[in-house]
Amino acid sequence: MKPQSGAERGCSNIVDKNLPANCHAVVLEQFNRPMQVQSVKMPESIAPGAILVKIEVASICGTDVHLYEGDLSAVIKSNLPIIPGHEMVGRIVTLGEGVTRDSTGEELKLGDRILWEHAACGACHYCQVLKEPTLCKNRTIYGMAECCNDSPYLLGGFSEYCYVLPKSGRVKVPDEVKSEWASSVGCALRTVMKGFDRLAHAGDIKFTDTVLIQGSGPLGLYAIAVASAKSPKEIIVVGGPENRLNVAKSWGATKVVSVDELPDADSRVKRVMEMTNGRGADVIFEMSGAPGAFAEGIEMIAVNGRYVIVGPTGGPKTPIPVELITKKNIDIIGSWSAGIEHYYKGLQFVKQHRDKINFDLLFTNKYTFKDINKAIQNMKSAKDIKPLLFPE
Repeated sequence: MKPQSGAERGCSNIVDKNLPANCHAVVLEQFNRPMQVQSVKMPESIAPGAILVKIEVASICGTDVHLYEGDLSAVIKSNLPIIPGHEMVGRIVTLGEGVTRDSTGEELKLGDRILWEHAACGACHYCQVLKEPTLCKNRTIYGMAECCNDSPYLLGGFSEYCYVLPKSGRVKVPDEVKSEWASSVGCALRTVMKGFDRLAHAGDIKFTDTVLIQGSGPLGLYAIAVASAKSPKEIIVVGGPENRLNVAKSWGATKVVSVDELPDADSRVKRVMEMTNGRGADVIFEMSGAPGAFAEGIEMIAVNGRYVIVGPTGGPKTPIPVELITKKNIDIIGSWSAGIEHYYKGLQFVKQHRDKINFDLLFTNKYTFKDINKAIQNMKSAKDIKPLLFPE
């Protein structure tokens, strides 16, 4: 089964005539070439079950950097030109026929803010038998794959408006959750929530556990926050630079291992073993995606440890000490992307912990569309943790 074409997605409801015929969007025409702000068509009409939203804010993900550099070709076919952006919050301006509630059953109306997921086909082995729509091979993926010259045109978050496909799950953003916070729930936090759900199948975090997080980017920081809510014995983070480690400590890390101070993997393993009295960590989350991080984690993990792999999306192959997996009786748990239930859980986590965790620390700079190339470079260089992108 192939993903639906623009024509196959269908149209019915006429778009509000008060809306513009075109809107501004960031467009990627060639990999590793500066992106441009362009005028892009608005959809002429809205299919039953679809929604048109006005983007409040988008946050920039490390995956956006990989997309810009053309590094996702092994896992995603990008039909250039595209509108990037997959972490965004939209305010409803048009509801397609039949849309009255979100995926949790909450009423939706014009003006509500929502998050939405990539659109799975709903009819394949992964969707129907495995109940894993995030693994659907026929998904329509926002901000990474769909050509903006084809209807419905607006399938990326770096735009003034975005079209939410009928098969995309959607969830209303609680009033207590800022749009800036919610934007990062749309990828970073929902991915973390999926990883913790996957961990629970092998054994959830106990209050006697030492948890180690590899990576102090948005995924790693959110993993620290969620792990902290489970009150483990200790949370160690391996990462850098210093500004990110400071956020890690603010969000619940009890010990840090700086990759800037200890650039050698063996020295980091030694430090972690010293911190854990020679036992290693009971639970490890690999959130960095760095080459060699998995092999390093195998050295750091305790006997009977649970190792959740979330960060890697590709890159060079690296040797791993396979014998330690058997000798230590390690559970290796892969976790890819996330479904609408994890968007919901992420929003609820932020809502319930907003008075305990300063989520604003994640967002280091605000940019408008015209500054997109600067924002991408600052994300790549780790100058920013999570940049925010606002329409012009």
